[in-house]
Amino acid sequence: MKKLIIVVLVLCISFSVAADSVLMKDIGFSFGHGNFLFDSYDPSGVGLLLGGTFGLTQRLELDVCGMMMLTPLFGSDYSVGLELAFALMGERVFDYDNAGLGINSLVSIGLYANDHNAENRFLPTIITLRLTPLTVGSPRTGRRERMLPMGVAWNFLSGEFTFFFSAFIFDFYDSARVSGRGR
Repeated sequence: MKKLIIVVLVLCISFSVAADSVLMKDIGFSFGHGNFLFDSYDPSGVGLLLGGTFGLTQRLELDVCGMMMLTPLFGSDYSVGLELAFALMGERVFDYDNAGLGINSLVSIGLYANDHNAENRFLPTIITLRLTPLTVGSPRTGRRERMLPMGVAWNFLSGEFTFFFSAFIFDFYDSARVSGRGR
């Protein structure tokens, strides 16, 4: 697992350098709700999603997140994941001198690690395909709301398909850093 994380970080940084150092400008903190619904390993309840979002290009971003169950038993289940998201309606940000449209949609693919397997070991277990039908805001404005992200999740170790849902995810950015004024 450590090797996977190191490889992903090295690839992101390398890709960022090739994309004119966009990654170093566009870094955000994510907070929201997240659940794998109808998963035989996952208890029904409310989940908390915390993470970071890293702009790779003007339309592509990497989300790194962790999800933890809040109810029925606090901390009873957790997952850690990476998602690569693509902006469908245009650039998330343009040239970092203007805010862009402020409204977008995202499609993403992801890989999550958890203990949802027969061995009960913490492993990469779930592949997700998610659609976020509406985002309001942008890295340039300092805040973005992702509304009703939903998709399918495939537990490739158990062969089980589940539904992946978040009521909301809020992203917070340092808009001065994104615009270049924070240096």
